[in-house]
Amino acid sequence: MEVGSQLIPLLKAFLWFAPLFLLSCFLSTSVGKGLIGEWRLRLSLRQSLSKKAYRRLHDVSLSTSSGTTQFDHILVSIYGIFLIETKHMRGWIFGQADQKHWTQKFHKKSFRFHNPLHLNARRARTLGNYLGLANEATHSIVCFVGTHRFKSDMPDNVTSAETLVNYIKTFTTPIFTEEEVRKLYKIIQKDRIAPTWESHVQHIGHLKSQLDPSAERVCPECGSQLVLQKQISPEDLVEHVWSCTAFPKCKVTQRSL
Repeated sequence: MEVGSQLIPLLKAFLWFAPLFLLSCFLSTSVGKGLIGEWRLRLSLRQSLSKKAYRRLHDVSLSTSSGTTQFDHILVSIYGIFLIETKHMRGWIFGQADQKHWTQKFHKKSFRFHNPLHLNARRARTLGNYLGLANEATHSIVCFVGTHRFKSDMPDNVTSAETLVNYIKTFTTPIFTEEEVRKLYKIIQKDRIAPTWESHVQHIGHLKSQLDPSAERVCPECGSQLVLQKQISPEDLVEHVWSCTAFPKCKVTQRSL
C-alpha cells in the first residue's frame, strides 16, 4: 500500500508533464513552427486592424473557372480586397519582382522556388474575376514569416509579419462603400468550400515544404505532391525538375538547384 501511495503522485505528475512534452516537441518541428507563424500573423491582424474596417477570412478555398484556388488570408475593406500569401521560410532570400524564380539559401545549400509575387498576383486576378472587380480593387501581398533574411531589395508588397499591418494602412483611398464590403464578404463566406481533412493535410504539407525544401514538396497551385524527375535540356544536359503529379491537368514545375 505504501509503495502504491507513493506512485500515485508520480503518475499524476506524468499525466500533466506528458502532454506538455509532446506539445513542445510538436511546436519545435517545421510544421509546428509554420502553424505558430500563422497564429502570430492572425493575432497581429486581429489586434492591429479594426474588425469593422477590415473583415478577415482565413484559409479560403473557392471553386473558380481555373479550378480550386486557395487563399491564405483575405481582408475585405473599403480600401479594396487584400490577399495575403504567407511564406514560412528560413535562411537568406534572394529575388527581384520581375524574376520567375527566387532563391533560398541556408546550410550552404540553395533552393529555387517560384516567385510568390507572380503566384499571388494570379490568385488576385482570379478572385477579382470571380467577384467581377477591376484589377485595382485587389491588393496582392506576400508576407514572409520565420527566421528569414532578405538579401535583395524587395518591393513594398513583400513584407514581414512586423511590417505587414503598416503596409496595409498605406492604402487610404476608398474603393468600395460599406454596403459593397458587406456584400463581397458575404459572397466569399457563402461560396467558400467547407474545409475537409484532405484540405487540412494539403495545407500542412504546404507549410512544411516552405520551411524545409528538402522535405516532401507540395504543388503551390493544386496541392498535389511534386516528384523529382530528370529531363534533358536543349544543350543535352541532364537537369532535375520537380513536377506536379497531377500532370497534365496541372503543369507546375520547379527547378532543383
